[in-house]
Amino acid sequence: MMDGVSVVTVYDDPTEMEVFLQAIYDSDFFMPPPKQIDIRHCLGILRLAHKYDVSYLRVRALEHLDAMLPTSLPEFARRMPLRELRDHFREANLNDMLRILMAIIAVATEVGALWFIPVAYSFLFYWLPDLSKIMADEVWLALEGGQRATAINGYIALSKQWHKVFSFLSVPSTEDDAECADWADCNGKRLSARHILDSTALFNQYPTAAMVCLRYSNLPKLCQHCLAEAKAIHETEMQNCWDELPEIFALPGWGELRQMRIDSLGL
Repeated sequence: MMDGVSVVTVYDDPTEMEVFLQAIYDSDFFMPPPKQIDIRHCLGILRLAHKYDVSYLRVRALEHLDAMLPTSLPEFARRMPLRELRDHFREANLNDMLRILMAIIAVATEVGALWFIPVAYSFLFYWLPDLSKIMADEVWLALEGGQRATAINGYIALSKQWHKVFSFLSVPSTEDDAECADWADCNGKRLSARHILDSTALFNQYPTAAMVCLRYSNLPKLCQHCLAEAKAIHETEMQNCWDELPEIFALPGWGELRQMRIDSLGL
């Protein structure tokens, strides 16, 4: 007791606790999306709201993360530009954003919001082709050993998806393909596009970028038949890659993750 008031000692991060209490006592401080927020505040509030069972703040923090970390491929493709992610979280510095993505992975694991993790890893690898560049960072070192191992194994596994995602560039037209307008021309265009992609570090090193950044209008023009066939193969392999993301990062499948999301957000 102090001056007749009960005093409780807490051992949480002082900055996080200050923001958490402000979110409780100042109704204008931590507004629901689409209001922009400081992502560090959001993660601190989420951690402490989970710890101290303040459900409405926990849900609000999850809603902010949910607004930017989708669980479906079409939404992931739509949100790939990091500029939108930065704008939402009021971040301008790429290195800070990469650290924040690692912090999201750590906090989401801590509070059981596992459905964010595959997408957070995908954003991280999208903008960080060389994983070794962050291995000396304090945020990386703050991850648990199991999380770091999962990240490394997932990075390697994801890189193996590249050839599947772009296998349509290795499916040749043949002379007896009556529906192809010019089989030699289409094969030449496929090989040219494949050569460009093979020589581009961006696509070789992190296939999630290639998975959604490819726009058919940027490829050499195939005939209508071959373009339709290429799109069908590519979209199937993109979806297959997306479906495998949770397993790649040692998580339950998307069905279970989406149900966790529904239960946590009260949808």
